[in-house]
Amino acid sequence: MMRISHKTYRSCPDKAMQFYRVCIDPTTSKSGSYATWYTCMCYFKVGEQISVSKFNKAPGGCTKKWAENEIRVTERASAIARKFNNTINSISKCQSRLEFLELRMAKLDETATFCRKRQVGDFYTFQPKLDNFKRFIDRHGLAELRPGLVNGLVRRNSTRKRTISESSQTCVEVGRHRSSGITSQTLPDPVLDSVQPPPYCDSPPSYEQSEVDIRMRLAGCHFEREGGTCPDFDEICQHGEPSAPNSAGSRSGGCLEHCQHELLHAFVHYHFTQTQGEIAICDLGGTQDDGCHYTLTSPTLHSLDGRFGAKDKGEAGIREVIQHHTCTRWCRHLADMRSLFDGAIARSLQGSIATTSL
Repeated sequence: MMRISHKTYRSCPDKAMQFYRVCIDPTTSKSGSYATWYTCMCYFKVGEQISVSKFNKAPGGCTKKWAENEIRVTERASAIARKFNNTINSISKCQSRLEFLELRMAKLDETATFCRKRQVGDFYTFQPKLDNFKRFIDRHGLAELRPGLVNGLVRRNSTRKRTISESSQTCVEVGRHRSSGITSQTLPDPVLDSVQPPPYCDSPPSYEQSEVDIRMRLAGCHFEREGGTCPDFDEICQHGEPSAPNSAGSRSGGCLEHCQHELLHAFVHYHFTQTQGEIAICDLGGTQDDGCHYTLTSPTLHSLDGRFGAKDKGEAGIREVIQHHTCTRWCRHLADMRSLFDGAIARSLQGSIATTSL
């Protein structure tokens, strides 16, 4: 008899001790660097749910140990997210909610007839499918920028390159004229006037200056739209900026959209602090509702000892996350990430020396 889907008759129990029957569509496969995803349908006692199943892409990697490790990563991140929500909600009127979808585990009991990639006995993970999924921070710690902001940065970089090129050409001209005995007074004025250094080319702005820029930009936008009223920066961040009405006539939007998901950047910093500089979190994707509410899928963790599988890049991965991190207004009371990382490396070396001596 021809089988058109991969099936699991009874999954491993979730936290509520509920079991699922899973049917996976093999024609919906999407492959990444470390995993392959399929759309599936999960059936349980009270209904059904469209989900996404995840298989390890490495040959022979769909083991129970791999699936348990994926679940452990998500549970660890979820526990720290709950602490983060309590902390932010206690110091701000912006009621944040960062939550990770529960990751479940199952084993294939039956495979499709014409699909040879999957085998009976392969373990996989699955979780509910999110509509309008977005990748906020990638596995290198880089924030995904909005198209409008990307275009602005491209224009800014083009201006910098053009200015640097003009500056280099002018220096060459000045050197050639000096060698021929021509003074600077004989050079055309437009050439000298066109040489302007790119913004922040000598030294980047400080954290305090960056925050002042954000305050001025947000307050200026609000001032123009509201016709002369300019509230405090914190009020804008808490209640959100008004934006153009949508098709339904309502208004939406908030400070977090303008600040490029600063709540998630703060969570990356908070997570690093909670782990004493030994584990960095990244690869945050999901959906955003009402500004401060995020529903996230399973993340990626980088640790000093590489305990979290193939995606864990160890010390190199942590350095990338630190390098690409952007501090926000909620990071001001957190310890410096580089200092935490240096302390974690020092403790690791001391532990290695003590073990060797024994």
